[in-house]
Amino acid sequence: MPPPMLQPSQPKSSLGRQALIALGGILIALAIYIIGLMLFSKAPGKLNLNINPNNARVSLNGELIQGSPPYSLDHLRPREDYQLRVTAPGFEPMEKTLYLFPHWTKSVDIQLNKKATGVIEVQSDPPGAALYIDGQMTGKKTPVFLEVSQLKFPLTIGLSKGGPPQWTQGIPVAPRKTMKIKANLKARFGLLEIRSKPSGAQVFLGDRLVGKTPLYSLKVPSEEALKLRLVLKGYRPFNKSLSLKPGQREEVSTVFKK
Repeated sequence: MPPPMLQPSQPKSSLGRQALIALGGILIALAIYIIGLMLFSKAPGKLNLNINPNNARVSLNGELIQGSPPYSLDHLRPREDYQLRVTAPGFEPMEKTLYLFPHWTKSVDIQLNKKATGVIEVQSDPPGAALYIDGQMTGKKTPVFLEVSQLKFPLTIGLSKGGPPQWTQGIPVAPRKTMKIKANLKARFGLLEIRSKPSGAQVFLGDRLVGKTPLYSLKVPSEEALKLRLVLKGYRPFNKSLSLKPGQREEVSTVFKK
């Protein structure tokens, strides 16, 4: 009787490929299932809110949420935008748009920022200069104190002893403490603050080299047409024409291009 025939065993590499193919199929099926849940399921979502300060008023789509934080809101309709608004006395309000998926629990932490309580003190030499804010006359004259909470930033302060403002200064953000500004309206010079990225650029006024960036208080003649030129090897030169009023401080900054 002839001996039984032995079946050839499959190579290990072939078995490994089959296992990978099977695993890939499982992952693809799982991904399709999850996408299907997000696109077609009507199962509700859940929203967890942690709010600071604790006395904040919290509303969702215009409806006030009762109680105190943290909040846990169940049975929210999926695939919708929810408008969250948080307010509290002495704090800046916050608004945020939230989107929920089915079977999804979304957790949100909200920390409100305190309103700025600083003061801007504006003085001039000589005093009695008319105060402008963003080019608009305020009817006030120096010395004057401005409450930051009643202003919108960024803003530009201007001072004049007659006619358009002779002196201006920009304030990008609300100061948290008292900010003192003193403008010299008698001066025959202005000041330039010059910055560049990268720094180290040569600074020319006309044909005269006056230094390298950054320059923080470059005194220049007022009421004159100035030609400013910044030069940095390997980059395109930067050119700017400007004229400063007496006592004016002007900031000039540029990012060099290749």
